[in-house]
Amino acid sequence: SKVKPRVGFFKPLSAAITVGTGGPFGAEGPIIQTGGALGSILSQFLPCSPSERRTLLACGAAAGLAGVFKTPFAGVFMAVELLVFEFRARSFIPIALASACGTLVAMAFRGAGPVFPVVTDFSLRGTELPFFIVLALACACLAWVMTRTLYGCEELFEALQHRFKIWFPLIPAIGGLIVGGIGIFYPEVFGMGYSVIADLLKNPHTAGHLVGVGIAKLCAFAIALGSGASGGTFAPALMIGGSLGAAFGHLARTLLPAASSPGLYGMIATAALFGTIYRA
Repeated sequence: SKVKPRVGFFKPLSAAITVGTGGPFGAEGPIIQTGGALGSILSQFLPCSPSERRTLLACGAAAGLAGVFKTPFAGVFMAVELLVFEFRARSFIPIALASACGTLVAMAFRGAGPVFPVVTDFSLRGTELPFFIVLALACACLAWVMTRTLYGCEELFEALQHRFKIWFPLIPAIGGLIVGGIGIFYPEVFGMGYSVIADLLKNPHTAGHLVGVGIAKLCAFAIALGSGASGGTFAPALMIGGSLGAAFGHLARTLLPAASSPGLYGMIATAALFGTIYRA
């Protein structure tokens, strides 16, 4: 739980440059890491035990996530499940206070509206439940594909560096060049893509376009992160799950014409894919 102070400065700077120039990432990962770094730095100036230091780190991370999405409960449970690994009052209460404060500050600056405004008048039918079970299994497979693709890209760029003796800081530039090529055909892959995610879940799109966006985002994300670029993985997972889940919704409607909107399948796929990747 001891983080070097330079992380709190260089991580948001590198992420701002990467995402601001079109990198296929979200800002939430660097903000979580920056918030955690600030909590850790604060704990190093106070008489803290190791558990209290870990709690302060988790408080900063929870406030960061809650501030990005304006979701206080998500900030709390992310910190509990991924960082402190305990559900006790000594850590839960400070994390909850930090997450609520982060949400209120974000609302003061950016308003209280949802980040992903979607149509919520879905009509779920019992006959659709088997499709959601299949969708869950598909998301588990997709999470495995994403992980293996990312590791494969990391190994590829490491091999390029060692075999051709390429100066290490140039490796992310090569990855960015490839991402730029993908973006010529699917510009949706550039940047955080929150508006793209909301559009995919709210408005009708063809199944072919949804599959294309999902695969393009997966490839761009794996190449950029595998080459060493800085950015968050939350937003890419949401876009990949949302687009491919909505495409699955089109298939469900083909087999069951009375099925719900593809946007509902996309929304459920984002949760299933996120939970599988982070085991949270």
